[in-house]
Amino acid sequence: MEGKKNKFRKQVLALILALAVIFPLSLTGVGGSVSVEAATVALNRTTAMVTVGQSVKLSLTGAPAARVSWRCRNTNIARVSASGTVKGVGLGKTAAIAVYKGKEYICAVDVEPTKKMSKAINKLILVARKEIGYMEKKSLKNLDSKKANAGYGNYTKYSRDAAPYYQGEPWCAIFVSWCMKEAYGLNKAQKLLKDWPYIACRFLPGYLPSYTVPRKGDIVIFHDGIAYNHTGIVTEVHGKQFWTIEGNTRKVGEVIPEGYIVCEKSYDLQKLPNVRFCRPDYTLFQIGRASCRERV
Repeated sequence: MEGKKNKFRKQVLALILALAVIFPLSLTGVGGSVSVEAATVALNRTTAMVTVGQSVKLSLTGAPAARVSWRCRNTNIARVSASGTVKGVGLGKTAAIAVYKGKEYICAVDVEPTKKMSKAINKLILVARKEIGYMEKKSLKNLDSKKANAGYGNYTKYSRDAAPYYQGEPWCAIFVSWCMKEAYGLNKAQKLLKDWPYIACRFLPGYLPSYTVPRKGDIVIFHDGIAYNHTGIVTEVHGKQFWTIEGNTRKVGEVIPEGYIVCEKSYDLQKLPNVRFCRPDYTLFQIGRASCRERV
């Protein structure tokens, strides 16, 4: 009889322990104390890297999926479904956030370019690099020569080909327009810049998303403390250092909004607190681009 009682007690204790796994609480069982703690709530990963169009599945372990909500900090860069699938839609860094019982759980998301997008960005930079050393002219003569008829009249082949109405005006933004047109053709250049012809950098953030952290292929706009007044193409980024190719500048380390030549330059991001980086939509070069922007 005593053996049957012991067997029954063990069965009851096993049932209680099983229920405790499903419904965490502190129990005092038959023959002693049993302590059961709540399961730890955490994301299955806290960082994720995808290319545009790729997806990664996030989950919040220890929490019922039906009670977790999801959102992305910047939907121009990535989007997340109701079930936690994150899809890259544009270049940059953002965060996917799971919310459970009022608490946020964050996964840092880095969206990188596809091979096709990287190839397109490199093509733009190659076009710009071939122009290094080009000097503005004192008149409309010898516009196609890098050095002949050099002067300070703001006359360039860039204005002639991309924005004739603005010939004789400051040309740093027009240089960017020309490089885009030369690399991709007029139709794609217009779609990438949206502001066409791009002639004044202060207006560009109204057309393109802008960021405080640069990426290769961005259009940098420099601030002089009063307004944005100079621009160029970002060619490389390493940590806090970034490189550009700019028109209408000079070969010195500081920002020169009114120079006379095309130069490649580098800057320390920490010394330029108001600088912004406008990002063209290079997903134009990605096959299946339309699906990249759909909600997942």
